[in-house]
Amino acid sequence: MSLNNTKVYYLFKLYTYPYFVYKKLFILLSICIYTSCSHSKKEPLHSAKLTTILSQIDSLPAIDRIYALRNFKDISSLPDSTKTIYYDYLANAYVTEKKYDSAIVFFQKELTHIKQPIDTEKEAVLYYKLWDLYRIKGELGNQIAITTDFEEQLSPSLDIGLVHLNYLKQSNNEANGNYKEASNNNILRIKVLKKLVDKDSTNSLFKERLRLALLDKAHITYLYLRDKKQSFATLDSLITIKDLTPNTAQLLYTNYGVYQYHEGDKEKSLSLYKKGVSAMKMLDKNAFDVPNTIAVGYANIAEVLIDLKQFESAKKYLDTLATMGIHTLEESLQRNILKYQLRLQIDSEGRYGNTTALLDTLSKYQDQAYRKKFSKELVSLTAAKEKQQELSLKNQQAEFEKRRFKTITWSIGILSIIAIFVFVWFRRYREQQKELLMQQRLLRAQMNPHFTFNALYSIQSLIKTDSVLAIKYLNHFSKLLRSVLENSMANYVPIEDELQSIVEYIELQQLRFPKRFTYSIQNELPEDCIDIPSMLIQPFVENAIEHGFADITYEGVLLITLSRKHKKLFCIIEDNGSGIQEGNRSKKSASIQLIKDFISKKTKTAVTIQANTASSSKTGVIVMFQLPYKLYTND
Repeated sequence: MSLNNTKVYYLFKLYTYPYFVYKKLFILLSICIYTSCSHSKKEPLHSAKLTTILSQIDSLPAIDRIYALRNFKDISSLPDSTKTIYYDYLANAYVTEKKYDSAIVFFQKELTHIKQPIDTEKEAVLYYKLWDLYRIKGELGNQIAITTDFEEQLSPSLDIGLVHLNYLKQSNNEANGNYKEASNNNILRIKVLKKLVDKDSTNSLFKERLRLALLDKAHITYLYLRDKKQSFATLDSLITIKDLTPNTAQLLYTNYGVYQYHEGDKEKSLSLYKKGVSAMKMLDKNAFDVPNTIAVGYANIAEVLIDLKQFESAKKYLDTLATMGIHTLEESLQRNILKYQLRLQIDSEGRYGNTTALLDTLSKYQDQAYRKKFSKELVSLTAAKEKQQELSLKNQQAEFEKRRFKTITWSIGILSIIAIFVFVWFRRYREQQKELLMQQRLLRAQMNPHFTFNALYSIQSLIKTDSVLAIKYLNHFSKLLRSVLENSMANYVPIEDELQSIVEYIELQQLRFPKRFTYSIQNELPEDCIDIPSMLIQPFVENAIEHGFADITYEGVLLITLSRKHKKLFCIIEDNGSGIQEGNRSKKSASIQLIKDFISKKTKTAVTIQANTASSSKTGVIVMFQLPYKLYTND
């Protein structure tokens, strides 16, 4: 006799009334054609259409309902409320077929389409259905997980939801051996149910659930808390109720019978068992798990009758169990029935059959049980191995993604640093170029007034001495001034324009200082499509004329050479003047210094100024520097 209190707490009403085969086939064919047409036309399925289908298949066997419902290929157009109806019908059909894994899948899908928080009993019962399927499968971990999820989603204002929640928590705690916690859950459950009954004393469903909760209280009190007096008092108070439902009555008498059996009162236990079976026979035969429930009642009676030596009566109950089909019952119940058959055979001294044959039956059952257990464990091991391989693959993928992410992060970081470096360098380079251009403009701004002042001073002197020469000088000066002003508008000018300005400047100086010097310009550049900064050469030419030829007694010679070597332009300015005087080394021209700085930054080379020892007079200066330039094309 087992003290496990297996409760038929909810009854899944999945009716399977017999109909004519032709009618079933006609309905199924109609549904298939209907859904196929709907799918081929790609029309959305509406709630009214699904309701029609469900009403047509409601009377069909579960396997036919499953086939009809799975024929829907696309239900995405249905609203969430209708999807929950569809999934619920399909899941319940799978429960009837004892295909619990499939039932769990569709109950889970139904859960994803219900609104949160849970504020209706229908939604709360859905969590119970899932929990009960996990209980049947023996998956306590999933029972606890679904209970936790239910508790998180449940609205605190739904009292009946709290009743369901505390029932699930009570059962979980019993399974885990937390009997004190289970008792506390039961107390909370009873408290909420009493409040509901007080609010609506005519509600028979609330009364039924309160009585079931009291039955659980008696069970916990007797079995775990060892207080049989309180337990029996609770059960005796329930027996006095006249309007007990068949479900409550069979649980009450069966549980009370179990307790009396273990207390040693076999006669009272037998009486209670028989009352329990009478109540069981009033249950809906199509309700979930009713055959197992009735079989438990018969097995309990057979056990007591064997103990009381009433072998004939015990044999009748065991024969009745055999006609029900032992193989269709739960494994634990099958084992108990075979055990009672063996006890009957032994206690009656072989009066009711062949003991050897019965032992063979027990041996075959045990062998089948071991095979089934071995197969189940093998399947579990295979599944575990596959899961481990899948987990290992996922870990490898995760590690690969981690490395990939790290590589990408480092790459982005390095590229960012390079980009910042390039940006800073380019910005600094651009600022340097701007600075150079500003220096170049400053140079021109300083040189132009200086040159203009000297020229005007010369014109003033000539007007006093030679007016004709002054007019000629003024004409040259106006051309030169126009050329200088035009060139000063651009940072780079064509080299031929710059050379023309230098020629005009030199000829103007020759008018100012007649017969003092001669000049020559040697342009060795292979092409003339070159732009150079303006006013770079003129200050060195001016320096040679104004200072180099100032105090000489012989004819000065000025030579300007432009050449190109390895894509670089060079300018050499030679004179045979007085050369570099020691007393003038400390005197620095601002324009010359600006040009030196400009050329140094632009070409990364220095301006070289040295004595001209190669001239016939062994005096003079040679200035050498690299010219910055740009190439352009004439279209």
